[in-house]
Amino acid sequence: MGKDYPGIQRLKKDGSNWHQYWTQLSTYLRGEGLLHIIREGAGPPPYPKLQEEKPTVSIDRVPKDADKEERDEILERSQIIADTNDSIRSTNKALSDEYHKELKQYSKEDGKVCSVILGTIDNEILTALEHKQTAKDYIDHLKQTFEARGLIHEANVWETFIKLRY
Repeated sequence: MGKDYPGIQRLKKDGSNWHQYWTQLSTYLRGEGLLHIIREGAGPPPYPKLQEEKPTVSIDRVPKDADKEERDEILERSQIIADTNDSIRSTNKALSDEYHKELKQYSKEDGKVCSVILGTIDNEILTALEHKQTAKDYIDHLKQTFEARGLIHEANVWETFIKLRY
């Protein structure tokens, strides 16, 4: 048996309690600071756009017929480009490191939300989520499967209630 999540009623296999489940799950995740993981547009951080390095000219690539002044100018420009490339490499590394840090945090939080969802749904629903990758994928599938069904169930309850009254 998995961990209990206080305040979250287990989602029934027919989804008849979807709206209650969704409200309770959302409230729980908000309290844990994890609601952003399943919101619209949620997902892993995008990979940053890295800058490309520019080619430099090495001393053996300077034209042999260039005079000293021309050679010095070519090498000076090449050094400026090399310094710029060093700066680009440094910036790219910082962007890449930040991306990996954000991805690690997202993956950790997504795993927690996946655990909550898998721990609060009926076992028969688990197989439908087998090939989903993220908590957002889980929720999208559950919404698609049970949201309309929950509304139909509520309408049937009201219809039964009205028939009993008259």
